[in-house]
Amino acid sequence: MLEVSDERLTLVAQGPISIDVEYQIAPARGGSAVRASVSVLGHGLIGRLLAKATEALLAAGALQSSLNRVAHQPAPAIAA
Repeated sequence: MLEVSDERLTLVAQGPISIDVEYQIAPARGGSAVRASVSVLGHGLIGRLLAKATEALLAAGALQSSLNRVAHQPAPAIAA
């Protein structure tokens, strides 16, 4: 994890592929708006193939699907 704040979360995962993710959160009517950006880089032949497959999944809606699941989770209770 690189950065966490009320407005931003950045993450990096490294292995055969590197995935850099940035989420930006802003107030919106009825809740929050989330903007996500993802960068995928493959290392070596297998890594490049995995990176292309990952990019295809993201383009097919995997990121949006994940964000939708998070958006529909109940909010945690706030301790008084």
